[in-house]
Amino acid sequence: MCIINRRRRAKKRAWIRSWLARREKESVYHRLLKELSLEDHETMKNWIRLDKDQYHKLLQLVTPLIAKKDTRMRKAVTAGERLTLTLRYLATGESHASLGCQFRISHNLISSIIPSVCRAIYQVLKQQFLRFPTNQSEWQEVANNYFTQWNFPMCIGALDGKRVLISKPPRSGSECYDYKGHFTLIMMALVDANCNFMYVDVGASGRASDSGVWDRCGLKDALEKSRPIIILYIFISTVTISFMQHTVTYS
Repeated sequence: MCIINRRRRAKKRAWIRSWLARREKESVYHRLLKELSLEDHETMKNWIRLDKDQYHKLLQLVTPLIAKKDTRMRKAVTAGERLTLTLRYLATGESHASLGCQFRISHNLISSIIPSVCRAIYQVLKQQFLRFPTNQSEWQEVANNYFTQWNFPMCIGALDGKRVLISKPPRSGSECYDYKGHFTLIMMALVDANCNFMYVDVGASGRASDSGVWDRCGLKDALEKSRPIIILYIFISTVTISFMQHTVTYS
């Protein structure tokens, strides 16, 4: 009798929620994005921060790294869905639950999609858009551009930081608590005369000062360990730091 009652109480668990199963017909990727790509390119660019040509070029580059195979149980989330979801997250910072409802993908899967796609984007674009000068002639070109465009002589970069708001990490105490009363991580970036990124350092705790971030970054080590050749300047916010007789070789 007890065994019979247990069988009656047991409920079957659905393999997938019914509304998620309609992803290929009803999600914003399969409906809205396709409409925007055909009818409204301006809104498409505003929605994912890339125009149609940029989007398809990036999709072509990252597809070999993010595409998954279908199984007997279900069809895989396509590379296009993965990229679009990640671009929407980077553009808006929406929660995984909100993105899950829009793209009809479980929030558990979204939590693994976004990091993997970000790594793929970095992998395929880093040489083109985050390229650090590797020899004296390349640094000289950066300095020449600063002089001709901005009238800054002997300048090899503009360096500044950005505090990124985060939730307090578990058991971190005041490590990430900054002077503004927020929990943050710090991104420090070096750009050339055309505002193109040459170097990025991410991960310093919010409590660190500007000099503290500079002391721990790889760029400072590269400057100090390189052989003496030339006087270089890096403009850090409103403060100019002169590195006497150093050249930069960073890998």
